[in-house]
Amino acid sequence: MINNNNTIPLLFVFIVVFTIFMCNLKNIDASKTKKNIATWYDAGDLEASLVELRAHSDQFRSLSLSRLGNSSSTNEEKAKWMDIVQNELHINTYTLVGGSTDAFFTKAERETTIEKYIKQARAGGYSGIDLDFEHLPINSSVTDNYSIFLRSLSNELHKAGLLLSACVGNYPTPSNGISVFYDPAVLNETCDVVRVMNYDMYWVGGRGVKTLASRPDCVGVGPTSTQPWAKQGMEWWLARVDANKLVMGLPAYANDYCSLPHYGGGNGTQVYKAGPPTVPDEASPGSVESVWQFFDQIYVHRYIDAKTKQPRIRYGTDARSTQAHLLTANNLGIHQVGFWEWNTADTAMMEAVYKWTTTTYL
Repeated sequence: MINNNNTIPLLFVFIVVFTIFMCNLKNIDASKTKKNIATWYDAGDLEASLVELRAHSDQFRSLSLSRLGNSSSTNEEKAKWMDIVQNELHINTYTLVGGSTDAFFTKAERETTIEKYIKQARAGGYSGIDLDFEHLPINSSVTDNYSIFLRSLSNELHKAGLLLSACVGNYPTPSNGISVFYDPAVLNETCDVVRVMNYDMYWVGGRGVKTLASRPDCVGVGPTSTQPWAKQGMEWWLARVDANKLVMGLPAYANDYCSLPHYGGGNGTQVYKAGPPTVPDEASPGSVESVWQFFDQIYVHRYIDAKTKQPRIRYGTDARSTQAHLLTANNLGIHQVGFWEWNTADTAMMEAVYKWTTTTYL
């Protein structure tokens, strides 16, 4: 016969243990799947940035800082800001660094660079380093030495209790690959965060520059990003880097060109916080024509420049195109997004991201 007196305590213990297990499982799942913001950030205005970060501290995971404070900021003010952001708001901070092959090509160069980075991170109180090495020669020597650099840097940073992040490009090839100088497998092995730069599909400053003729982003004119292009790039990176490490980097600016033959004899302009051209400051009254490009998921604005009276074309970046990218992130299971740079996006774009972090659908 079953002893009912023993069954009740055992059942109670089972319920308690099961409840604790499910709560822990829920917390683990939440920490892995919560959508959040891991963005490049300009903290030049320490006070204003703290107001924003406090208001949305549960939505920001990490900041790659292009600037901390301004010329009048004291070291004490910067240290206080860093202490609040990291220890009170629990947001990781990275110092953004870049360079060329002379930072890592030889053993001596690697050792010097790694020592410098660790000192820089410690002196500033950062959580880690964010590497932004772009458009280096694509050959086995560069790839191999950069891989050695990544492994050594990762090892030394982690021993020092610091994190490693890397910015990577999106340059699709005709064979559905991506042309880059680094080894994605090594990035996945060494980095805590990998930030995919889904912008500069066309870089406005590179068209017609002979020394940049081999770069795919400097040939032709067009938008800085489109939904299909970014989706293709993120699918490529998802096949090679763990999803929980990936950040889908989004543009905060539009590309704007003169539409005369030879583009008016010059390159285009990156325009921030750019919806349709404003009348009368940018465009002549009645001249703006805005068309939503269904396949690209961007607006294209044609208009007459208010000052030069020349025809222009703007490939837009705004809240609607941002939402298209955020839907891609949803569909691909990407849980971190950010702008280059967060502070240069307009309010509607930032609000779209805030909403994305807290809702299943936009």
